[in-house]
Amino acid sequence: MPALSLVAYFPFVYLFLLIENPRIALIAYFFAITFAAMHLGPAIAITYALVKVRMRALASAILLFILNMIGLGLGPLLVGMLSDGLTPTYGAVSIRYSLMIVALSKFIAIWMFWSASKTLVADLDAKNHWRATPATS
Repeated sequence: MPALSLVAYFPFVYLFLLIENPRIALIAYFFAITFAAMHLGPAIAITYALVKVRMRALASAILLFILNMIGLGLGPLLVGMLSDGLTPTYGAVSIRYSLMIVALSKFIAIWMFWSASKTLVADLDAKNHWRATPATS
């Protein structure tokens, strides 16, 4: 589901960035943000399901640190740098094209979620089998 929500994000974000009508743009933005954030719940749940109970806080901290460093740290910096680089060619609308280019990075996330989905059931089974195994003295 996380990969599918990110696929659904693309038409709405590009509609938002390219449409001139502000009402349609806001509606498209609503759906783009909704689909863009839809992967967070399953990602956190899967993280919790794959680690021991005692490791959940650490796993959550690492996951949120990485998400925030990339999303809130690298993302705006990259958009700004691209916009500055595109300004001589596109002028004031360079921010639009910068956002469109950075939005393509979601394809990396789609590929990662899809790749992880191939082994998720086996990973969960392995973890549950490990927990069900009685301790030996």
